Amino acid sequence: MAGVDKVVKFRLGNGFFAISVNDVKEVVKVQNITRIPNAPPHVEGIMDLRGEVCTIIDPRVILNVNSTDVNEDKQRIIVLDVGKSVGIKVDEVISVDDVLPDQLEDATELGDYAKAIIKDRINDRVELVLWLDVHKLVDG
Repeated sequence: MAGVDKVVKFRLGNGFFAISVNDVKEVVKVQNITRIPNAPPHVEGIMDLRGEVCTIIDPRVILNVNSTDVNEDKQRIIVLDVGKSVGIKVDEVISVDDVLPDQLEDATELGDYAKAIIKDRINDRVELVLWLDVHKLVDG
């Protein structure tokens, strides 16, 4: 991970997460999500995105994150650029930032979805941000 990487940081519940900006197509407001009968628990449903059907995944279910006080006005769908039309629903998009190598810590012991831990300053506090591998998240 030499050099500078760029990530999209977001909040799920009380935790902070990030994904590579290279894996992001766009960020949109949450629109009407149609539930799918008998879908896996992490699939929230499907959404029409300018005429294209986009599957919406709830990463809170996959990562076992509690979201108690959700502000629906801040929720967003991060549409991913992973070879299929899929998006993840997040509680709030925080920022798009550069990540320097000295901010990174190894996260191999945290499971398949963890790419690294980013030590970062958010809202004037040092926070640990879990950098997710979205390919494993949407395929796993």
